[in-house]
Amino acid sequence: RGSWVVELSAVLRWPQDSWCPRCGPGTASAPPSFSITVTSLLVVQNDWDKPIGRIGNALVGNGAMLDVRMSSHELPPVDGYDGLIVLPGLADPGDDDPAVHRTLALLEEAVGRGVPVLGLCLGGQLLAHALGGETYRSEDERGYREIWATEAAAHDPLLGGAPSRFEAFHAHAYAFLPPA
Repeated sequence: RGSWVVELSAVLRWPQDSWCPRCGPGTASAPPSFSITVTSLLVVQNDWDKPIGRIGNALVGNGAMLDVRMSSHELPPVDGYDGLIVLPGLADPGDDDPAVHRTLALLEEAVGRGVPVLGLCLGGQLLAHALGGETYRSEDERGYREIWATEAAAHDPLLGGAPSRFEAFHAHAYAFLPPA
């Protein structure tokens, strides 16, 4: 299997003349960049208006081939892919919805096969559930918030080169606890 690599500067960098809603005009800072290598990624998109966007641009720019599928349709098995990305969505992780069930089953398959997974928002909540963690209703969080890495992130193939603290935009009403 290929190893994960993302040029995060291509994903997160604000142009010098851009406006950061929290910081004001021209004040957004560029994150450090790092690279890993990927080949073929299955991307599960949960809503039509929430595509992979800048992350996809960075992955394709680093040679990855993306197979983007909507969770509202049948999803292919993960074998044959070097990784899986599950994107945000308006659904809640506990919804009794065929798309949520399909995505959760795919995540469980990926975990069982040892396929690297990146879950964002709803994708992260469903991944936590697939790993035996707990999802729960939380206070709505909307806006820029600080994120900090755990010690384990320093040795992670995807997050190892990321800063220990940075700000990112949040918009969710569910959270999760990873498995013990």
